[in-house]
This record gives sequence, structure tokens and C-alpha cells, in this order.
Amino acid sequence: MVHFHHLNHLSLNLPRIAKEAGCVVLYTLHDFWLMCPRGQFLITGPTAQEPWQQCDGQNDAKCAGYCYTNRYATSCSSSEKLELEYWTRWIGLRMEAVRDACDSIDAFIAPSHHLQRKFETQFLLPEDKIMFLPYGFDRERLAGRQRARNFDEVCSDDEPYVFAYIGRHQPSKGINLLIEAALKLIKDDPSIIGQFVVKIFGRSDMNSTAALQRLVSEALPEAHAPSAIFQWFPEYNNFTIVNDVFNNVDAIVVPSIWEENSPLVIQEAQQAGVPVISSAAGGMGELVKNEINGLTFKHRDHNSLAAAMLKALNDPSSMCAMGAHGYLYSESGNVPCAFEHADKVLMLYARLLHGDSTHV
Repeated sequence: MVHFHHLNHLSLNLPRIAKEAGCVVLYTLHDFWLMCPRGQFLITGPTAQEPWQQCDGQNDAKCAGYCYTNRYATSCSSSEKLELEYWTRWIGLRMEAVRDACDSIDAFIAPSHHLQRKFETQFLLPEDKIMFLPYGFDRERLAGRQRARNFDEVCSDDEPYVFAYIGRHQPSKGINLLIEAALKLIKDDPSIIGQFVVKIFGRSDMNSTAALQRLVSEALPEAHAPSAIFQWFPEYNNFTIVNDVFNNVDAIVVPSIWEENSPLVIQEAQQAGVPVISSAAGGMGELVKNEINGLTFKHRDHNSLAAAMLKALNDPSSMCAMGAHGYLYSESGNVPCAFEHADKVLMLYARLLHGDSTHV
């Protein structure tokens, strides 16, 4: 048995090599990389209007024109046509290699229904070769959160309400939307300053982090120090996330601008009892239902996110109750257990090794 979790920076020939060696081949899907060369259906090249636009589907010429030619072409106009032709051929060969790799894979695991549906309807993976199996978590590592706040109908105690972002500082994560939403709240009602802070946890990026911090410093009134509202923290140890992060925040915000598969941080927060404010798109919308276990907002819309944040500020006690609801798909509110997940994977191994590869 060979179980792949990704082939990026490896080789698309590996599934075929494993199959030719007599192995059963399994692949867990974590993003759209097999069907989108960039993995997230985001247009990465320069655009005249909105940067990082969403892509509505894979097409060789479109991929070349929007995500490759503009990224790698020289400034010489005479070379542009040759560059486009080159990258269109390259994308075509890449997608052929992906199809060949998928033919050598006996079964696929999708951690979200959204990912499963997209691969079935847009990439046309056979339905009997792909199964839904959510991620599993070490629940003990996520236990014991201590965040006692005396909320009444509004956030009125001395400590400001703490919104947090947790993750890498990459454009696809949409941290700018969180910053823009917070700035909108301040612009609409300057008296709100002091009622909340935004804590941003995660590994910094030389370009992205500097641009985000510049967005803050250029937008805030001179009378207000950016550090009083936006606070930046380094990446955290995942084994101590409860003590280092969840004990110090009131809600986490997941503002990703791509249709995430099944964000681990949402499920970790839910297991710890932290309410989540998330886009309703993709796998995020599967995990967070509005006013049940968190709040949702319109995808890629900072105005909608600002409205959700204001709702949290105006009714923090309800946010606490939503956080206590936890995971949607268990009576206890617990996320799936890592050990139970492993048992299900082992059962799938056994079925595939015994030749049962239909209706996985």
C-alpha cells in the first residue's frame, strides 16, 4: 500500500510507479492541486481590477495567460505570444500527467464534502473511487481552555474583545479582509476604539506581512497607535495552542479568499470551545453555521465580515454559547478523534488490499 497526501514538488509519475510495483495506491485530497496547477483556484498573475481573483475552472490557455505568462514572461513584447504558447502546452502536458496519475490511484479520500463534490463534478473523478472522511484530532491536546469573561448583553468589561487570526501570512488567507473589516468598524464609529483588539498569530512573510502592517499604519488616525488595536504574534507551537492562543482570545476569524478544503484551525477552535467567524464558502461553510456554532459572512467581503464582528461585539454572551456548541456533526460537539480516524483509514487499507475498490 502506498498512501499519498500530495505530489507537489515530487513527481506525478509516482502513482504509476507504485502501481507497476504491485502496490495499491490511495490519495488524500487536501486542496485542488490535481485539478488546478496553483492548487486554490486563485488567479495569481497581475490583474487590472481585483487581485487574486477566483477562477471558475481549469482551462489550459486561461491558466497560461493568467497564472503563468504574466508571472514569468520577459518584458519583450515579441516574446509574449511564444511565452503564451509555451505555457499553454506545458499546462496541457501537466494536466495529461495528472490524469495518468489518477488512473493509477485506486481510491481517494476527501476531508470535506465540498472538495469531494468539486472533484466529482468538475474533474469527473468516478464517484465510486472517492470517499468522504473528515480529519481526526488529538482531543486531549485541545482540552482545558480557560477564558473566563463576565459578559452580559454587550462587551462592557474592562478588557477589550479579542478577535484572532491564526495561520500563515499568505494572500490566499485573506488577512487583509480582517484588517479592512476592523478598520471599517473604527471608521463607522470611532468610539468603538478600545472595545476590541485584533491579534494576528502566525509565521510572517517578508512581503505579505509588511504590506498588511502598512495597510494598518496608513489607515489609522495618527492619534491611535496601531499596536493598540492590531497585535502581531509569531507562529505558535501546535501542541500548546490552547495555552498560547485560545486562552487569550474570544473568537477566531477565518477570512480565507479561496474555498478552503476543511480548515484544521476551525475544528481545533471548536474542540476548545472558541466561537468562529468564517466565510460561508467551501469547506469553511460546512464547519460553521451562522448563529449555531459561530457567525458566517459573505465570501471575500470585508463589509460583511465587519457586520459579523459588530454582531459579536454587541452580543458576546451569545458568541460564548456558539463556541460551546462546538462541532456540528456530533451530539457531543467533539471533533472526530484522531485514533478513530486512523482506524477508519486502516479499515480502508484492508478493503483495498483485499481487492474491494468499489464504493470506497
